[in-house]
Formats: sequence, C-alpha cells, structure tokens
Amino acid sequence: MVKNYTFYKKWGKFGTAADGVKRFYQPYGVAVDPYDDVYVSDFGNDRIQKFSNNGIFIKEWGKHGSADGEFIFPTDISVDFNKQEVYVSDRDNWRIQVFDLDGNYSRKWGQQGSADGEFIAPWGIAIDPTQIDNVFVTDAGNNRIQAFDRGGMFKSKLGKYGHKSGQFSGPYRLAIDRQGDVYVVDSVNKRVQKFTNNGSFIIEWGGFGSSNNQFLGPFGIIIDPYDNVFVTDAPGGKVKIFDNSATFITEFPTLGSATGQLDWPTGIALDSDQKVYIADTINHRIQVFRESESV
Repeated sequence: MVKNYTFYKKWGKFGTAADGVKRFYQPYGVAVDPYDDVYVSDFGNDRIQKFSNNGIFIKEWGKHGSADGEFIFPTDISVDFNKQEVYVSDRDNWRIQVFDLDGNYSRKWGQQGSADGEFIAPWGIAIDPTQIDNVFVTDAGNNRIQAFDRGGMFKSKLGKYGHKSGQFSGPYRLAIDRQGDVYVVDSVNKRVQKFTNNGSFIIEWGGFGSSNNQFLGPFGIIIDPYDNVFVTDAPGGKVKIFDNSATFITEFPTLGSATGQLDWPTGIALDSDQKVYIADTINHRIQVFRESESV
C-alpha cells in the first residue's frame, strides 16, 4: 500500500488584526494541543489565534510590542502536553514566552546576544517528550541549538556556523522523536540533521534539488508516532515524508494557490488522528490534509 495525503479542510485569508479573526498575515507556526485545538502564530499580525480542529475560532492573544504577552514577529509555537502550556518564539524580541492554553501569560526568557541563554532570531521551539524538563530552541542568527529547562534555565548548546556535519546555516525548526533524538532543519544548507538528545551527530540528508531526498528550502518539521519525519519544503510548495533513517516515503501536494495547493509552507503539526495541519504562509491560510491509501 502506498500512502497518499489528500486535502481535507482549510481556513483563513489575508488580513490584518483590524480586519478581525480568521485573517492571517503570513502564518508561520502551527501547533495542536491534547484536545486537538489548533494554535497559529500569526506572524505579521503579532498575535496567536486558537481554533478548534474544524477551524472554528476560539480566541486570540497578543499585539505588537515588547511587554509581557506582546510580540514582534512570533515565528513558531509548541505545546507542552504534560504541563498544558504554549511556548512561542518571539523572534524580534529575542525571547521565548510561555502561556497557558487560554493565552494567559506565565513567563519568559532570553534577550538579544550570543552568550548562553541569549538569542539572535529564535525561530523554532520543541518540547522534549522523553525528558521531564527539556526545551530546545533554534537560535538561527547564532547558528546553534540551545536547550533549557521549562523555566528558561540554560542547559546546553549545539552547533556553530558552517557546512560540515554538526554545523548550521540558518537552523529554522526542529523536532524530537520518541527516543529523544533531535532533528534540525538546517535551512540554508538545504538539509536535515539528526542528533542524539545530548548532541551527538547521527545522520544527515538533503542537498539542493528537487529529487526525493533533496530540498529547495526546507523549513518546518514534525514527527509522527511512528517516527516518520514530515518536512515542509517551502519554495517547492511540498511536504516530504521520510522514515527516521532518511528513506523517502512520499510527498504532497503541489505548488500554487488553489485549494489543496501550498505556497511557502512553513509550520506543520499533527492531531490525534494524524491529520496534517500546515501553515500555508504566502496563501495566508491553514490547510489540513489526511492520509489515504492506494494500492
């Protein structure tokens, strides 16, 4: 049987915060909580919007600014299933902010810089499902990954600028599998790198191109319960799926603006039924796909 993914649902269109809800200005991040509610980082509108998995608006929070609960270009969003908290990469405030599932502010950490615990453009964030207290952040401007406890205490770092294994050029997103292995989208180097939880290099794949194991510009990443790796290839308008040893499985859909097509897909998330939620950034919408099988 060959796995295929077909269009299921979409919501949103271009608009500013003044235009109301279900309007997006380049949504970059999407996450799903334990109840299958969907959170979207509405990048250009400096806010988070929360929806049911059917696209029904629930609430929003945030506005442009640097006070607690305000944002300047929120890029990624991740949900801690255990603590039921929402983590947001507040890129141009050089910090991580944490909220409860209703958007109530809890805490923050980070400032501009290159020392431990500081950021230059924090893009991606992932909660380690195997560790009680591990939060990983892609510090893209410093070309490294930083690990923290849930309170924001610095624990470790990985990488520096370069093109060799274990080095990065524009690490934008990351994800963690059931074994605790860390997968980093090394975007400018057009590859995915995989590491153990303590930072030891395991494998990499990619390179510039349009063949199955290549990328035009990888951006977002998520891992399903079977350790299959979903990567959004933004310029190509595709999601590429691999097993955890980098073997290509399938890809979908095509580049464009029609229903079921993608233009610069970035954030990606899965719900409890393994439906795939994609931040269709240039089309200013969320699209949902579900798996089908064909002989």
